[in-house]
Amino acid sequence: MERECPSHIGKYTNIRYLAEGGMGAVYLAKDPVLKHDVVIKQLKFGRKESKERFKKEISIMNKLTNDYIVRSFEFMEEVDERTGRKKEYFVLEYVDGMSLEKLMEKDKLLPLNVSMLIFHDACMGLHYAHNRDIVHRDIKPANILISKRTPVKIADFGIAGIDKEPEEEKKKEDNGKGGNKHDSIYGGNMTIFGSTMGTLSFMAPEQMVNAALVTKRADIYSMGITLYQMIYAKKPYDNKRSLAEQKEMLKKMGCIKPPKTNGKEKIPFSIRCMIRKMTKFYAKKRYKNLTRVIEITRKYLAQFEISDIKKQLAMSMQRYPDRPYKYAEIPLKNRTPKIVALVVLGVALLAGLITFAWKEGYIHKTILRHWYTPVTINLKMPETKSVKADLPARVFFYYNDNDKLPDVPGSQRDFSVSKNQDKDKGSTIVSIKPVYLKHGDYRIKIAAGPSVWWTDVQVTHDELKLDLDYLKGERRNIKIHATALDDETGKDISDICSCKIQTDKGLEDLWTINPNSLKTGEVYKIYIKSNGYQDEYFSLLIDWYQDELYINARMKKLDKTDGAEK
Repeated sequence: MERECPSHIGKYTNIRYLAEGGMGAVYLAKDPVLKHDVVIKQLKFGRKESKERFKKEISIMNKLTNDYIVRSFEFMEEVDERTGRKKEYFVLEYVDGMSLEKLMEKDKLLPLNVSMLIFHDACMGLHYAHNRDIVHRDIKPANILISKRTPVKIADFGIAGIDKEPEEEKKKEDNGKGGNKHDSIYGGNMTIFGSTMGTLSFMAPEQMVNAALVTKRADIYSMGITLYQMIYAKKPYDNKRSLAEQKEMLKKMGCIKPPKTNGKEKIPFSIRCMIRKMTKFYAKKRYKNLTRVIEITRKYLAQFEISDIKKQLAMSMQRYPDRPYKYAEIPLKNRTPKIVALVVLGVALLAGLITFAWKEGYIHKTILRHWYTPVTINLKMPETKSVKADLPARVFFYYNDNDKLPDVPGSQRDFSVSKNQDKDKGSTIVSIKPVYLKHGDYRIKIAAGPSVWWTDVQVTHDELKLDLDYLKGERRNIKIHATALDDETGKDISDICSCKIQTDKGLEDLWTINPNSLKTGEVYKIYIKSNGYQDEYFSLLIDWYQDELYINARMKKLDKTDGAEK
């Protein structure tokens, strides 16, 4: 006989009876505004304090808006249209599917990847609540709901509490304010012993003493037991003992020790270790939060395509809701392209490292030092006085075969200013990075500015260091070419100009001066003058390797007024 239902409860219509809960009827209804289904649970309270407590808890739960948590909408009081009595209701999000408990009853042993996916999503919802200081206190398969579209949600926060340090709760208990017996808006197979709340098979040891003392680590314990049941299709222990006996048994066990296999699959060591740590008897030895648990779970799930797991779970829920489903084996991800890419990258990095080490000589001076000898050259040359002067100075190494002189591959070096400078004023020391050569005869060419120097060397096992100073006092004759042009016409007017250069003897005529008297490495001042034109003046630094100077002076005519004044 179909049970008679109210025509409406508050604003909700299309009322259909679903089941009888521990505290009253459970209905499926329609929200006329949002056009979606909701679950309405009738509540029965024995005392006024219980109702006020639930109102407070519902207020807390309304703040939990997360995809992995069943949303609670409102608490309302409604007058029964038949009896005229006031009734209390709790409105929840409707999850079209089944609980994890029903799924396990139907399919018995779930594949490990399916279990880990459900476990991951449940941990995500619980982690969200924990981060807001909400402790569920009744985690179990019956309170984990799976939609036909496979989202997993945690339900029944009916005995949830605020996460507090045990010491704070102990103080309250010592002051005569210990937790009273709670009622649950969900009922079911909840076990309540005085101030102890939860379901015994999944209850943390500290929760068996007083539920008010538990922290988020109690939920972590319950999640560990839930995962064990999913993986092994059984609970790790029965609850046919008294509360005291069960707690003593758990203390002796220390933690739950999962077997290496469930008879169908091998359980990875990381997952077994995770369950052991989650179910430690002493709360402080468990994970302090679910962050690490989620990391381990994701690492395992990364081997599979999550969409493939969800398809299998959806098939079980939608096509086989009333009988066992035979899950298809889900292959591991094809990691070959990724592995190949990593290998190629590794080889490229290794090759680059070896090439760098080879060029920099690290391999030669370590592994190959017995066969290769370092050759270094320090060259003393006149100081370069020009700002940012770029004097090309290079060294080339050749095999000395007294014939074709083939060059030594990769041996060319540029000289750079050495950090070790002596005190000789006017000199600069430049050096090269070591060149590693096999034992034998070589010919060396050094090209520095306009100078080229050759020498023969013999390389043996002992390090070869050449200190050269053949350019130390280098000074060269300088040739100066001066031309004067009319700035307006561009006409050469050198023949009507005088060109003077400042020397030790004073101003001398540039056109008639002895060419051998001008040397490189000096600063020269040159004056060009002509009647009717402005004077041009040049002050030039001639470095040691610059032996020819060209001056092109553009002469500007004087204004007539300027000339008159002069």
